[in-house]
Amino acid sequence: MNYTIRVLLFLLLVYVQILMDNKINKCKNIYGRYLLIFHHFISVYNYLGSLLLGHHLLHLIIVFCAGLVFLINNKCPITKWHNVLCNFDEVVLFNTYINIIFGNKHAKIMHLLLIIIVILYDLYYVNKQYKFIK
Repeated sequence: MNYTIRVLLFLLLVYVQILMDNKINKCKNIYGRYLLIFHHFISVYNYLGSLLLGHHLLHLIIVFCAGLVFLINNKCPITKWHNVLCNFDEVVLFNTYINIIFGNKHAKIMHLLLIIIVILYDLYYVNKQYKFIK
């Protein structure tokens, strides 16, 4: 698939996820809205970035760092930040495809499972490119 089409598909997926997030319109703080939109870009990139855009090593590093930050804080700091800016309850979750499809109850395990799959996918292609393991 042409790289331009893959970028457009990525942007379309981000746009649809933004449209599905009813909290953006409820946020009265413009910076909170922009942060929510930025968060959607990061969210879609974490799960589909290397599949659609390539650059597996860069993607692996970003996903690893994001996962580490999440584990250290026991929650996404961006979610905490936009909840404060938008005056949302601190337990309000970020709306992603995963939360919407699987519900908030099962979202955490699905996020973990998908991130493991993404990491393995990236590791496969990083190894294929740099031949760490023969």
